Amino acid sequence: MRNIASILLYLLCCGAVTSVSAQQVISSGGASAVGTGVQLSWTIGETVIETFTGSSAILTQGFHQTRLTITAVDPTLFPGLEVSVYPNPVSTQLRVKISGERIQNLSYQLFNAEGKAILNKLVDNPEALINMEIYTSGIYLLKFFRDDDPLKTFKIIKD
Repeated sequence: MRNIASILLYLLCCGAVTSVSAQQVISSGGASAVGTGVQLSWTIGETVIETFTGSSAILTQGFHQTRLTITAVDPTLFPGLEVSVYPNPVSTQLRVKISGERIQNLSYQLFNAEGKAILNKLVDNPEALINMEIYTSGIYLLKFFRDDDPLKTFKIIKD
């Protein structure tokens, strides 16, 4: 009887231990970061698990990301002036939105991967469309200037 009670106790303890499960991954690296209203953790070595799409963001869980998007390459030199460019990656129309004070004397240039300026425009409206259909797939730089001073550079990925 004592052996049966010992075996039963052993099975109950093993069952309790095995019923507790946690997500684990063996990875070669990773880190965590916490900011205002957001927490980000990542590991290297996972496969893609799932992609979620929201109104203003796309989140892909896992390691292997097929697209790398860098929105701004350098900071804006004029405070109070915001420049946003979307969607990135782009296939047809690239939207440019400029807000803030002093949007006069602004221009932008689009450069191909060889560094050649392929588009040069003065900003006459705080919102503009750039037709990207006429360009081949690849990486482009979109640079904004005030007079001849560089303001901000965006890396654009053309699908």
